[in-house]
Amino acid sequence: KDFFTILINHVHNLIAQINQSFENLAESKIDHLMISSSNGLNIIMINLNLPRYNLKDLICTSENLSSDKLIWLVGELKNDLSKYLNLTKEH
Repeated sequence: KDFFTILINHVHNLIAQINQSFENLAESKIDHLMISSSNGLNIIMINLNLPRYNLKDLICTSENLSSDKLIWLVGELKNDLSKYLNLTKEH
């Protein structure tokens, strides 16, 4: 068995909840939104705000990282992605 479909479906449902919540909160100044399941699954959606590249949100899922570490990691990914896109824009 290559994929754990029960977990994939669970993640999909949680991402749909995050997406709906984020759309409902789109007008506010919220940088990220996180959902944690009872079995330790953490999903975070962070606003990238990169309309020039048609990138709106970044979603990351982890079964192993704490919510604090996941927030830090996603922030680092956002910063690195922004730096990379700004460098490629200049060239």
